[in-house]
Amino acid sequence: MSAQGVRISGTVERVAGARTVALGGVWVVLHRISRTGAGPHDSVPADGAGAYRFTVPRDTGVQFVVAARYAGVAYVSEPIEPGAGPARVEPLVVYDTTSRDPVLVLQRQVLVQGALPDGSRPVVELIVLRNPGSRTVVGPDSASPTWETRLAAGAMDVVVSQGDLGHEAAHAHGDVLEVLAPLPPGEREVVVTYLLPASRVFRLPVDQAVADLGLMVADTTATAATLESLGITSFEGTRYLRLQGRDVAPLSEVVVRLSAAPVRAEDFWWLVVLAAAATLVGTLAWWRRHDARARDPESQAAQIAVQDGARVEDPEWPGRRRRLVATLAATLANRADAP
Repeated sequence: MSAQGVRISGTVERVAGARTVALGGVWVVLHRISRTGAGPHDSVPADGAGAYRFTVPRDTGVQFVVAARYAGVAYVSEPIEPGAGPARVEPLVVYDTTSRDPVLVLQRQVLVQGALPDGSRPVVELIVLRNPGSRTVVGPDSASPTWETRLAAGAMDVVVSQGDLGHEAAHAHGDVLEVLAPLPPGEREVVVTYLLPASRVFRLPVDQAVADLGLMVADTTATAATLESLGITSFEGTRYLRLQGRDVAPLSEVVVRLSAAPVRAEDFWWLVVLAAAATLVGTLAWWRRHDARARDPESQAAQIAVQDGARVEDPEWPGRRRRLVATLAATLANRADAP
């Protein structure tokens, strides 16, 4: 087999203070990802120096990731594409866990779409979290989230979309977003979409400090006393008012008062807003219908395969592909049981 295959090797290391040390004895699982499916391919225990080694058949149509579980948390490598020669994987670094270290909110970017015919508004939020420590943050117990925050008042039909965390890694209870997944050191993105009921006021509770808070509101005459206006911008044919706050203090609330200006015959841009919002709501409905299927590895692998086979050039696809592969790898790692 070794004469006909490609070797994949690497080490598992644990962070100990300001340095890393070899972690021996931990099981390392090699996952195979192809157009036809995904799943565990092989597993070995790391030796006393934290080293592992696999041999796989030469196949340009597949990718691999390695995963190891330490202190109850799965860690996954970057995708590996074996070529003609051996593949050396970057050290797979694992961490001790804590439920006491802080998780910081670096960014919170909120896109508020125009009102639908019933007055409701679709909203998209991008939240960037940062664990500044040297340990993975986990919930205090199995029933508690790792991190949580309040969404805009009245949020409904909340859907966690593609980000650095998988579909099962976060969910909402009413207007409270809960992240269930462990948060290793570094940054993670959470993307969430929801609808707001008809209202002339948009209220966003700030229950913890936010370094950079940005809003884009499809209402060019809206006002917000606590945020700086950055003017009007166009995005996909829609005009938005841009608002920004820096180092927003916790235990505060951002209030945006929306206008009710009469529609003028010469002001047709709101039709574009309605069309865009309707498209977004349709997408949300599709996500809700297909969310259960999107969670299984086969469907995730199929998404990658379908897009890989598309002939249309998409400059954003490489980045989205990396996210999909990372999500798929995390799903596989969390399903895998140590031998």
